[in-house]
Amino acid sequence: MDTAKEVDSTEVDENGHYPKSFKVIYSTTAYPVTNPQQIGKLKEVEFSSFEAAKSAPFSVGDKYIFAFIHVVGGCFTRSIDSVEWTFQKY
Repeated sequence: MDTAKEVDSTEVDENGHYPKSFKVIYSTTAYPVTNPQQIGKLKEVEFSSFEAAKSAPFSVGDKYIFAFIHVVGGCFTRSIDSVEWTFQKY
């Protein structure tokens, strides 16, 4: 209700929270991309809560250096070198 966005009932969890899951997208390149010729590899992992998504570690053995979580109104981003997430408003 606080988002002022109309969503279908299938898009909310049993407690009425939207979205009902959160995807962390890991990238081998940072954002914004400074070199359009460099295409990064992406990996998407879904979590049932925002806290679980924020506390997820980067994949071991892969060269993912950047992660983001889309939420209503923006996204949270962080690099592999940072423990803090930064919110970027859309």
